[in-house]
Amino acid sequence: LYKRLRCFLIVICLHQFYEKIKRMVLNSKIFLRYYFDYLLCNTIIIYRIYIKTVIYRYCMKLSGINLNLLVALDALLDEQSVTKAANRLNLSQAQLSYILKELRSIFDDKLLVRGVGYKMELTEKAISLILPVNEIMGKIEDIFIDQDAFSPKVSKAHFKIGSWDDYLSSLFSPELFKDIYRNSPNINIDIISADIDGYSSFVTNKLDIAIGIYDLPANKICSEAVFNVKPVILVSKHHETIKDDKSLNCFFNKYPLLMVYRERDFDADFFFELMDKKYGKGNYKYSTFAYPEAALKITEDSEYICITSSVIVETLADPSKYQVFDIPFSIPKTDYKFNLYWKKQDTDNQANIWLRNKIRNIFRNKFSLE
Repeated sequence: LYKRLRCFLIVICLHQFYEKIKRMVLNSKIFLRYYFDYLLCNTIIIYRIYIKTVIYRYCMKLSGINLNLLVALDALLDEQSVTKAANRLNLSQAQLSYILKELRSIFDDKLLVRGVGYKMELTEKAISLILPVNEIMGKIEDIFIDQDAFSPKVSKAHFKIGSWDDYLSSLFSPELFKDIYRNSPNINIDIISADIDGYSSFVTNKLDIAIGIYDLPANKICSEAVFNVKPVILVSKHHETIKDDKSLNCFFNKYPLLMVYRERDFDADFFFELMDKKYGKGNYKYSTFAYPEAALKITEDSEYICITSSVIVETLADPSKYQVFDIPFSIPKTDYKFNLYWKKQDTDNQANIWLRNKIRNIFRNKFSLE
């Protein structure tokens, strides 16, 4: 409609100009310049009217949307269930169903659909909304919540921590929860095992903090090393003693090995390649374990040699039952620093700072960064 109106007005101006030109002397530069200016001014006025109309229509469209729907959308995307989202927002299921109907109309998409086994699933459009909605909600909280007012003794904050694995969470969670129970009884914490492969998964999981070894963008995620891990050799107290690094190769060829690692932590083939380079070709027999408890139990009363991390030895291995030896040569890619991660926007967030300090102190009191 506006394009047609603009074209119509231009045609009228051109027609008027043409009629007047016929009544004028065509070689008169003064008159030509006057009418060209007249035509240009009219065109500019028409364009200004058009642009103002477009801006007005956009503002009217935005003002017609209830921004409170963001809260409901955030809950629906997170819970993927009308019932659970309604309980979270203290609304009835009927009320939230009506809100979902509005959201479907706005986005022209069903957002939530029934999948296999009648379980509700997000549509592709809904999945694409998770990251931007989470970022917007985070910024809104930063604007309206007074961060300086955080007091752990009375706060009802709810934190979510992403941990590299269950074992890592067991290293800090007992002390953390005891401290919270005594000094911050109203604070709640969720700990999940999270494979974080980028900023989007950090935000999608709604993490306040993550602990582990992740490759995250430094422009959006801050990190700080909290403790160091290196591989060590563990044998039973009754086992033959490893006297020096020359006897190490004989031991590895003579006794079966238990390698406690996960694929992303340690490369066993790479380890034995280094052994071959240092001591010559060997005939190694080994089994792998993803978690340490079973391997330690086997090692306790047998001739097996266990290769595991220094942290596992420090926390799980009874010194009265085992001998521990450093691996007498450097193994690239196996000396890890476990890091604490948080969103850059939370750097000055008082609640986040409090939680980071708690976790940092727990690890620093237990382990070394050397």
